[in-house]
Amino acid sequence: YLQGWLATALENVAEGSGQGEKQAGWRTDPAKAGAGCFGDIGVHAFMQALMIGGVVPKSISARLGTHVEGRKIDDHGFAYMECHGGAKIMLTSSQVMQGHSNDHNIEVCGTTGSLVWNQENPDYLILKRNGQAVAVYQRNACKMTPIAGSLCRVPGGHPEAYLEGFGNVYKQVAAEIEALENGTALTENPLARAPGIIVGMMGNVFIERCQTSSAQGGAILTFDHPLFN
Repeated sequence: YLQGWLATALENVAEGSGQGEKQAGWRTDPAKAGAGCFGDIGVHAFMQALMIGGVVPKSISARLGTHVEGRKIDDHGFAYMECHGGAKIMLTSSQVMQGHSNDHNIEVCGTTGSLVWNQENPDYLILKRNGQAVAVYQRNACKMTPIAGSLCRVPGGHPEAYLEGFGNVYKQVAAEIEALENGTALTENPLARAPGIIVGMMGNVFIERCQTSSAQGGAILTFDHPLFN
């Protein structure tokens, strides 16, 4: 997950000058934000990796750094995780890479091919396989799984992604409230369930492990927390 808006010390630009960024002030203040780049956007990449990959991490090694002189919080870093079942996650997150807006890329590499998706071009899923032509699948213009299809609102070719993602969460929350009121069973598929407080707690454990690992020079730490058992 790569951004570039904090490549300079926007937090030090005088308010009202027209050259600063209001968000930079609190996002780079440890007392207010608690965590830097990895707590802001790195955790999003982490949670998506778990959801898409269907994996549970067991260990992590992270290195967080500060690019802008005088900044008191991390603004870039990377983490390497090993998961139960053998999957491995390599996560890079930065807010100091010039020219990157919301360059959130996810690549899942399997034994027979790799799937690539980019948030800035969200309507397309790319399939890469050794010795074969690259295949591009367009949202709502090809066969989709029932769950994927249920999360789409407009025909293929019409941009759909970020704001509709919030709409999908609201829809899932409403469905779960209705199921609880009616005494009906909730779906067991995590992709069709709204993220709850457990997801938020898992994200906080991830942030804490990254900060601790980095402070110890990239030490390998375990996800020895009940949420990851």
